[in-house]
Amino acid sequence: MRAIPIPALLALVPLTLCVPGSAAFADSWAPVSPADLALKQGRVEADADAEVLEWEIQVTDEWSGDDVKSTQTQRQRIKIFNERGRDAYTRIDIPYLKGSQVGDVAARTIRPDGTVLAVKKDAILDRTVLKAGGVKVQNKSIAMPGVEPGCIVEYRWSISHYDRLSHNVLIPLQLDIPVETIRLLVHPLPVPLPAFQMRMRAFNFAMPPLTEDDRNTNVMTITSMPSFQKEPYAPPDLGKRAWLVIYYTTVDEEYPVSNYWRKFGRSLYEITGPLSRASGDVKKVTKSVLKDAQDPNAAIDTLLDYCRKTIRNSDRSDSGLTVDQRAWLQKEHSASEHLKAGLADSYGVLKVFLAMATAAGLDARLAYAPDRSQCLFTSSSPTPYLLTRQCAVVNALGRWRAVDPSAADLPPDMLPWELQGVDMLIPDPTEPQFLRSPVGTPEQSLERRTASLKLSPDGTVEGEITDEMTGQSAATWRAHLRDHSAVDKEKKVIDSAKANLSAAEVTDIRFDPGSDPSGPFRITYHVRVPAYAQRTSQRLFLQPAFFQRGETQTFTAAKRESPIFFDYAWSETDMVTIELPPGFHLESTPPSTPILLPGVGRHSAQIRHTEDGRQIQFLHSILFGENGTIAFPAEEYPKLKKAFEDFRTQDQTVLSIAADETLPR
Repeated sequence: MRAIPIPALLALVPLTLCVPGSAAFADSWAPVSPADLALKQGRVEADADAEVLEWEIQVTDEWSGDDVKSTQTQRQRIKIFNERGRDAYTRIDIPYLKGSQVGDVAARTIRPDGTVLAVKKDAILDRTVLKAGGVKVQNKSIAMPGVEPGCIVEYRWSISHYDRLSHNVLIPLQLDIPVETIRLLVHPLPVPLPAFQMRMRAFNFAMPPLTEDDRNTNVMTITSMPSFQKEPYAPPDLGKRAWLVIYYTTVDEEYPVSNYWRKFGRSLYEITGPLSRASGDVKKVTKSVLKDAQDPNAAIDTLLDYCRKTIRNSDRSDSGLTVDQRAWLQKEHSASEHLKAGLADSYGVLKVFLAMATAAGLDARLAYAPDRSQCLFTSSSPTPYLLTRQCAVVNALGRWRAVDPSAADLPPDMLPWELQGVDMLIPDPTEPQFLRSPVGTPEQSLERRTASLKLSPDGTVEGEITDEMTGQSAATWRAHLRDHSAVDKEKKVIDSAKANLSAAEVTDIRFDPGSDPSGPFRITYHVRVPAYAQRTSQRLFLQPAFFQRGETQTFTAAKRESPIFFDYAWSETDMVTIELPPGFHLESTPPSTPILLPGVGRHSAQIRHTEDGRQIQFLHSILFGENGTIAFPAEEYPKLKKAFEDFRTQDQTVLSIAADETLPR
């Protein structure tokens, strides 16, 4: 008997973030009009580098025997106007998740005279671009032939899934270039339940009405979609970019919203509750790990440390797993099995931690959270498809504490920044609730830099640099150190130095990740910068803020459309010591007043010199994001822009270093 999907089963359907694909198109391409071939500039935006002339998306759910099959298909036709547009489309990447069936991949380039250059099969390659959190993202990379200004680039593909409906599928509709026409065709699964239906919800654009064609397919046409305008420190893409979601639901299931989340949270508890059950083996190991009785927070920290150090996480590039071990991980395993084998992916590490926390007598749950790097989530709307991340929550002394056992590069009291300051859903058999995760303090993500430099009479500075980081920036560097070669690691340091000081010569680079993520990550190197100070006949003009030399303005636009979002709160302190060359002295020390942003942060820059006048010290500090304040409405932009301009002005102070006596010309 054919199984009919019912609302109670929808929670079992994986949340899917897809780039819509194109499939079931005819073998032949649609003709190109002479007007499109002759087009010299965009119809939607005249100054566009390239413009999508046609974008067709098809979403089809159908029966395949006793199973269901979902297919997303896509075709794009793009006009290239200049060299920047050409460079953007000489290679086309089609991302897809492991387990997806990708087919009907084809592409061609059409020259202005109508000549067609078809893409050969050997120009379409597969490559892995990301593997994190148990999710493997791959690309179909297409090398496009003969792309030049005036050409048209056209490509298509399909992505299919069996045993999965097009449920909670996110479809971006706004690209980095304008789109003249978008045609969306949606064919729901035919089911004999009138109350159970496919729906669509639009975000950041007004959704036009749907029509139905002669194939019982819902059709939506969108015209003149502008390009997505990026701004520095902008909200995540799904908070501003136009997109829609396709999902199945029953009539009136979504409202009132409080009832929706209550029902959804209860169903999640039924599904995820077994993850927290502890077997005898888990209880035995937990007892030996915790040993003496500890308070709940100390027990949580101990279990986090144990899981991170004892279980090899296959999602880390340095896991060193064999082929057989990775094959073992392809199957579902219990927490006890992961613990015994000492192997797991990030989700498996979560399961082990939850089971051990339960064995310790703690109330531990699997929580669902949005990814702040991707979307803006509010529990005032029924949007479960935005809860794409998972972590653990443990009730410690009457308060829920959120932790991520897989985040081994962070201290135990910190979450990855993508999970900070978001509403997490805690499943419960009676009253599920949302927990606002904390934002780390500025002091937790500290960068402390020191420079011990000597200034030569010709303006060259040379000396030793030490850069220490904690918290989020340290975690980023630890991951980079693990995932890249020695050459790439050194190149990152060199490129960072040269970004502000193009003449910098960096040598003797050393990395110390530290033995404990609660401690600092340290980089040291030797640097030499010719002509760092400007030389005149009797003076050297020196900027003592070595680490800020050459920095550009953080915000340059006169106006701002979107709110301002920083990834995390941070602080930094610099101490730059510069030894003056013999025969020179500092003429004067300019005054400096700290800059305060009440409730947000502060900045200070001080210049001091030793009693003998032989050394100058520059002390710089900045603290930003007090009280978790890392997001600002667009109306606050002028004040924020002015503050960062003032920070930079203080750091750009130039000192006059004069010769003790008149020097020979």
